[in-house]
Amino acid sequence: MDETYQDYIWDGTFVSPLTLTDDWSSLVVLRSFSKTFAIPGWRVAFAVTTPERVEKAAVQHDALYIGGSTIAQYTLAAALEQYLPELNKYVSDLRAQLAQNRDFLAETFRDYGMEPLPVPATYYMLIKHHRKSDLAAVEELLAKKIVVTPANILYADQSQNTGYIRIHFAVPPETVAEVQRRLAR
Repeated sequence: MDETYQDYIWDGTFVSPLTLTDDWSSLVVLRSFSKTFAIPGWRVAFAVTTPERVEKAAVQHDALYIGGSTIAQYTLAAALEQYLPELNKYVSDLRAQLAQNRDFLAETFRDYGMEPLPVPATYYMLIKHHRKSDLAAVEELLAKKIVVTPANILYADQSQNTGYIRIHFAVPPETVAEVQRRLAR
């Protein structure tokens, strides 16, 4: 199960399968410090499963243990050991800020004539743009100096228009305010 965004589930209560059983023989749970602590460039994550599953996976997927930054791993291990309460507060504060960003940006794009989809988890949002193409929506917003992603790049056939753009709302409050200013009618 992918629990990468377990701290950024916006509606309902998150329940990990790890809390439902002591038998991990059929579980592989993935979590990401990179997402939780908003340090995506560090690429530090972990899997919770049995040692036998790790051994079997490592035979075919050397990316499980090769390529990760040793410095980032040791730094994060030390931070978790020495500053866990501070890290927990940081995540709590970040979650509150991201929820506020999500709400403000959803309202801003709605007022601009686009329809944000509900965001069940993560810090990305799809927005129905009502333009002739995904690229047209991107170009319109680029003219206002707002960078978004056309949703068609998320699909195997990137030539098809989806009717959506994707925004990232893990940004500083000043960026949200600037987007609001640039999209104000």
